[in-house]
Amino acid sequence: MPFHPPVPRLKNLRIGNEVLDLDRLLNADYENVAEASEKLPAAISWLSYQRAAMTEQVMLFDRREEQAKAEAYFALKNGEFEARGHGIKPTDAALKMAVLLDPAVIQSGKDFARYKRHLALYSGQIEALRSKLELVRTSEATRRRLIDPADEDQELRTLTHQTSDTTPDPNE
Repeated sequence: MPFHPPVPRLKNLRIGNEVLDLDRLLNADYENVAEASEKLPAAISWLSYQRAAMTEQVMLFDRREEQAKAEAYFALKNGEFEARGHGIKPTDAALKMAVLLDPAVIQSGKDFARYKRHLALYSGQIEALRSKLELVRTSEATRRRLIDPADEDQELRTLTHQTSDTTPDPNE
């Protein structure tokens, strides 16, 4: 029997003054779909808004990184190449490499990566919350079928009736 280490407690997600308790939302045993439908969509909606705001930030940081590269390129091209100790002759290949060593370019790249990480994190959390909601819905439907099989028979008759109305009989 394989050993499965326990899943660590999920950290709360803090954005500004707001806190979302992901561990509670994802590990709660919802007794019925109504309880889950009250809590999970609100959290999904809030995270979707945060993801949209983060997408905007990612786009801005991508632009800032490009701007930092352009500024570094022209500074190096206009005489700083040698002053920064990159050599005497600023060839195109050497300029491209020197741009990547510029502190502003390095920092903007780190900022861009950090925001992309947050964007991926929000997307993953949204997917986890959606999966939890779907799991609760499926469990609720299964529980109802087990409790009242007559409902399942009625549903099957309804589906059969709809199918016979819409699908022609190949033997006719």
